[in-house]
Amino acid sequence: MKKSKHLNDNIKSMLIIANLILSGSQALASPYTIEANQTITGLSSPGFDNIINRGLVIGETDDYLPLLLENYGSIYLPSKITCPGQKLVNYAKGYIAIGGYFDCYKQGAQALIENSGTIAVTNAVGENIALDPRTIGGQLRPAKDYMPWTYIFWGKIDNKVTGKFIIDRNNGVNLCQSQGSEAPEIENRGYFEIAQGSTCNFISTKSGSYKQFEGETKVNGTFGSRLLDFQGGILTGTGTILKFPEQLWNASFSISPGNSTSPFGELTLTPEMGYSVFGDGTLNFVIGGLNNNSKLHVNGEAYIVGSAKIAISLKNGFMPNIGNSFTIITANDIRTDDFNQANLILPQLPTGRQWHFDNDGTSLKLSVI
Repeated sequence: MKKSKHLNDNIKSMLIIANLILSGSQALASPYTIEANQTITGLSSPGFDNIINRGLVIGETDDYLPLLLENYGSIYLPSKITCPGQKLVNYAKGYIAIGGYFDCYKQGAQALIENSGTIAVTNAVGENIALDPRTIGGQLRPAKDYMPWTYIFWGKIDNKVTGKFIIDRNNGVNLCQSQGSEAPEIENRGYFEIAQGSTCNFISTKSGSYKQFEGETKVNGTFGSRLLDFQGGILTGTGTILKFPEQLWNASFSISPGNSTSPFGELTLTPEMGYSVFGDGTLNFVIGGLNNNSKLHVNGEAYIVGSAKIAISLKNGFMPNIGNSFTIITANDIRTDDFNQANLILPQLPTGRQWHFDNDGTSLKLSVI
């Protein structure tokens, strides 16, 4: 660690830390606390297995996180950070910005991030990191095997109810595919966002997974996982979801295309098996004018059956007239033979107007007649 100009005059303790870093001594006992009025530059600390941060930490290139980092304050990691097997706990008021190459792994066991605050993978140049950093026959891997990464994680991210995990790096691959026996896992009960232009793709032949129990997943970029399991909460956005599940039978889960800045946008689902069955839960759409409504596109076959609900709400004071028609779902093939139209949740129309539900095979429309 290096003393910042903002650091309090705790010269003695900082000299001890500096000596530990230089000597590799393990003499001091953990945890080491960075107080609320302190600023520290650098996190590599072989003298401490546990660091508690209540102030501001600014990472340096080639930093190593301690075995346990507990954050109540702010941490900015602008460069290459390595965390082989560590545990990172970000509490409710904690903020962590990851701006560079973040390599978090442990062979044979899991690294763990518990987030109750905010973690943001921010805009950054990133570094060229090999898909597999090992060599082939002593030679470097071919250039075509290199891609820009900002976030590589072999372990588990537990995004708690109050947690916000935001990936916002344009045109970056932010979460790696699994390598060797490792596979990334995410459990979401809070807010998980892939911003426009960003990619979070950990599709692999291994067991990488994303599970949502409650909360919100907002996809305005591209998102994919080997296993997607939506048991509750809501899916929103105007981006693309890869390897979407073929079966959705969870009453507490809903899909709402669009977002706060683009409420009438389109969300695209690419089913893993070429089709998706919507057997429960709710598909929510908003209509704010002619040619101004949210949409869902399924890049495959869509089956809307069972107890699935379709809910429509009107925005901006708009009231459709007779002859108005709104396409809400498109797909290569749409099947609604077993859909109960009593599960249509529609806004009240003036006397003399009524809704008409129509499926032409590739688009599902609501018209006013």
